[in-house]
Parts: sequence; structure tokens; C-alpha cells
Amino acid sequence: MFKEDPKCPVTSGTCVVNPTDLFCSVPGRLSLLSSTSKYKVTIAEVKRRLSPPECLNASLLGGILRRAKSKNGGRCLREKLDRLGLNLPAGRRKAANVTLLTSLVEAEGELQHAWSYGG
Repeated sequence: MFKEDPKCPVTSGTCVVNPTDLFCSVPGRLSLLSSTSKYKVTIAEVKRRLSPPECLNASLLGGILRRAKSKNGGRCLREKLDRLGLNLPAGRRKAANVTLLTSLVEAEGELQHAWSYGG
């Protein structure tokens, strides 16, 4: 078996989840290292990123979620997603071009957008 991520409240077995439930928290990419903010990633956001138009693969999704590369990292991520009812097939190729904005989680993008416009 694999080691559970303490930041992600999922236990073994398939479970019924609310799309607004927390999948995990990630440090922001736009802040300075001394003032890192944590942003919440919901199950709904992960589902959107696995679906068209992004269709992210395990490697790209792991990068966005700031997971360390490991021997079984992709498999562990797929197992966790399977328990949540999300499918991420092994060997999947990305469908869309990756941009600088791809690396932002939705909460960070919304916050920075609002800050830019004085919101």
C-alpha cells in the first residue's frame, strides 16, 4: 500500500464525496518564499483539470499539486483519485497546451485576479 498524505482527508475504499470537499492544500506559486500562502484545491477542481479541455496527466497534475516525484507517485495519485470516483488512466497524454497559468490553482488565480483589479 502507499503512505497517505496527511493533508488529504481520504481513507481507503471508495467513498461518496462532495465536489466542494478539500482534495489537498498547496503552497502558492506567486508569493515570496518568506510569505507562502496555502491554497485549497477542491475535488471539483481536480475533476475539471482531468476533463477536457485540459485533460492533465498524472505528471502534470502532480506538479500542480506540488507532489514530490517518487517511484510510485503516479500510481498513488491514481489510486487516491479512483477512491474518489475520478479516473486517471496510466499513460495518458495531455490534450491541451500547458501555459504559465496552468500551474496556478483556482483559488490563487481568483485571489491574484481580484487583487490586480482592486477587488
